[in-house]
Amino acid sequence: MPGKNKIAWGIDVGQYGLRAIKLEAAGGNLLVSDFEVIEYPESLSSQPAASHDQIIRQALGEFTSKHSLKGAAIIIGVPGRNSQARFVALPPVEAKKIPQIVAFEAKQQIPFDIDDVVWDYQAIRMIDSPDVIAGIFFVKHDVVDSLLANFQQANILANQVQMAPMALYNALVHDGLTHPQGATVILDVGSANTEFIVADGQKVFHRTIPIGGNNFTQALVKTFKLSFSKAENLKRKCSTSKYAKQVFQAMRSVFSDLSSEVQRSIGFYTTLNRRAQISRILAMGNTFRLPGLQKYLQQSLRVELIRVDQFSRLTLGPGVRTPAFSAAVLSMGVAYGLALQGLGRATIDINLLPPRIARQQLWRAKKPILAAAVALLAFIVAGTYARNLRDLSVVNNLLETTAADAPIKVITEAEKYATHLAQTDAEIKKERDKIARYDELLAYREVLPAIMRVVSNCLHTSDNPDAELLKSRSQRRLIFLQDLSSKYCEDVDQEYAKKYGKAEPTAAAAPAFGSYGAYPTTATKPKKGFIMELRGITPFQKDSVYADTWAFLSEHIIKGLPLKAKDELDKLGVEKDDALNRIVRFSLSPPEYYQTNSVEAVAKAKKIKKSDKEQPLDEFPDPNKPGESMAKDTYFCIHWKVYIGQDAIEDSKDPKSDSPVRNLPSGGVGSGLRPQAH
Repeated sequence: MPGKNKIAWGIDVGQYGLRAIKLEAAGGNLLVSDFEVIEYPESLSSQPAASHDQIIRQALGEFTSKHSLKGAAIIIGVPGRNSQARFVALPPVEAKKIPQIVAFEAKQQIPFDIDDVVWDYQAIRMIDSPDVIAGIFFVKHDVVDSLLANFQQANILANQVQMAPMALYNALVHDGLTHPQGATVILDVGSANTEFIVADGQKVFHRTIPIGGNNFTQALVKTFKLSFSKAENLKRKCSTSKYAKQVFQAMRSVFSDLSSEVQRSIGFYTTLNRRAQISRILAMGNTFRLPGLQKYLQQSLRVELIRVDQFSRLTLGPGVRTPAFSAAVLSMGVAYGLALQGLGRATIDINLLPPRIARQQLWRAKKPILAAAVALLAFIVAGTYARNLRDLSVVNNLLETTAADAPIKVITEAEKYATHLAQTDAEIKKERDKIARYDELLAYREVLPAIMRVVSNCLHTSDNPDAELLKSRSQRRLIFLQDLSSKYCEDVDQEYAKKYGKAEPTAAAAPAFGSYGAYPTTATKPKKGFIMELRGITPFQKDSVYADTWAFLSEHIIKGLPLKAKDELDKLGVEKDDALNRIVRFSLSPPEYYQTNSVEAVAKAKKIKKSDKEQPLDEFPDPNKPGESMAKDTYFCIHWKVYIGQDAIEDSKDPKSDSPVRNLPSGGVGSGLRPQAH
């Protein structure tokens, strides 16, 4: 929705220079009335950290000497590497309760002391579902204070502070460049870092990749023994250099590293959002002027990659030179999004300006109004005093004539207040009942995070994963999580048997599992709980310790689940509330598991068009060891029950132990237990 500001400057201070754009709202259109690009003498990353503020202030001073900021909203950006975002699903509550719930979630999600950060949020309502997602955005106080100090030194008072990646997202969404039906990846390759952003409908995902244009320059410095400035100049002119072949060969490893990191980021996002389909990649940043980078990424990622060379929904003003603005478009996306927010047209509209500075600016703006208000108040007080003196004599006369009616009025007033008190008590009771119902929703909220920590600890199979990658693929003790799902059930035993076709076993009926896990042996009343299902992949086949894949999985997951769960139970303890008498605790049953299709079976069933022939299995090379194949990796699935509540705890205790989680037999789960194929 358009805001009250009609003119806004968006100012982006980066590693290589300053980018600024001035937008004016002209009806339904946006007019570019001015812009500026100021390059530093050298990249900040090549200069001592102590000189960064001085370089930035010189650029801001040059900017203010060329342009007037009067009457315009000023929005500045904080780099993505210094800011973070978290997205959490909110429970179904009234809209007025959302700020209170988000404040609670912020303390859980932000990995710093809440007093050390500036944070803001935006509630995002999904179009195709009733769910509400809260985006929590935050930056540390010292980062934003340092940024604002440079602007204040140049007499620039910022009205808002926005995350640079979210500003770029706002700009490209407003310009209609994101795909409405699929997920669009935005790659902004800067000098020091690459901002990886996914625009997927109303969902947003952001990650900072620590590879940028400077990495290409450093590769040339290392190969040709040049200074940083000479290597930078060679990089920019490599297409016309007679040593172009040698230059590109020197930068080849950086091309490969950037492609791998982008591919890894896409894979991580699609793992979190299994329905996501990446439809296109939008390329931003001056590094994409490097010849061959766009083509290399498009071929290696196998996704259409579009370099953004123009903004179709901006109209250039009469004083703006078209060639100069077109040349700056690749690096102007963040400034565009910042100015867009100043006009009230941003999709993600959050403000990371510290509250104390916002109050100072508000006070400064209201000083003239307050001075006029004080003068008016003095005039009103003088007039009121004179009027009161006259009215006092009239009141005294009335009191003398109405003294007889005073008792009746007192009784009437008392009855009225008694009625009002009864109504107030009823409203208080109603609100307390509502609070109790909301509190019940949180009764078991500690359970699922604890289960997640249990699973995470079980998947930690090696203290040095990088060393595992150097081993032969079949001997890598690694487990990759594909999916972890949970389903709450009022009668978890019945739902589990219905889903997996497994009736409740007794201790005598399941000797192969041993007596581990808090598994009730007799059926009493229905138990509340969760059905958990874990799907994953492991390349491990065997080594000197484990005879086969299933011995490895049994040791770390089947045996590990109840042991790790006991540690979490000891941490959770029992929480009691006088009003609800709730018990927040859980116990696990022994997991059942089975093996699904392996990579080899999937490859045989999947047709891949390539000269109308089926793709052979040897085209599934290991990315770390191309000579080995991923075709023998094992896909597996493990499912188990988690009981919650007092009844589950009482039923699951071992008669010989006070712990709800029983000990594993000394032999653990060995090769005698085999998976069932599904």
